[in-house]
Amino acid sequence: MNRPDVRIEPDAAPQTADGDVGRIAALLRPHAASLALATVLAGIVAASQGGLVWLVRELFDRLPRAQTGALPLLLVALFMVQGAARAGRTYLTRTAAIRAEASLRERLFAHLTRRAPDALSSEGHGDTLSRLASDVAGVRTAMGAAVTVIQRPLTAIVLLGAAARLAPQLIVYALIALPPVALVRASGTQSGDQ
Repeated sequence: MNRPDVRIEPDAAPQTADGDVGRIAALLRPHAASLALATVLAGIVAASQGGLVWLVRELFDRLPRAQTGALPLLLVALFMVQGAARAGRTYLTRTAAIRAEASLRERLFAHLTRRAPDALSSEGHGDTLSRLASDVAGVRTAMGAAVTVIQRPLTAIVLLGAAARLAPQLIVYALIALPPVALVRASGTQSGDQ
């Protein structure tokens, strides 16, 4: 049976090739500040991972001479910073996702209460509920993925920098091996998407 497309709010988001992307982006826009702060925290996590690599190397270099000084305390402090940044990033992304989901549900409720009962009964409720479930899942996924997409390359860059600092002669080999590995990974991801 052909049912009309039920739109929650026609001007809420521009339709893109994938309409879900536009709707989800519109839901996330009010939470841009939280996402920006979560991105900064992701950068702190990435930097602390590089710092941990460097500190562990320094600690092992000084261990035989028993001249560790404050390095063990710095190591613990860096783990604490990393843990706090991860917790803050997770809190911000989850809170923003919950608020975006609540906004979506409120908009749907407001839309449905404005409709005439006979119009509601003639339209497909399953389509509307399916779209709502899809948008809610998309919001949850988008919040975490947006920050992760930024954090992973930052982490790779920081760790590459730490590797260059710790073993400059090995960085040449890493830079030679990195492009083929990235190419294989990208082609594997593309074939998995099809």
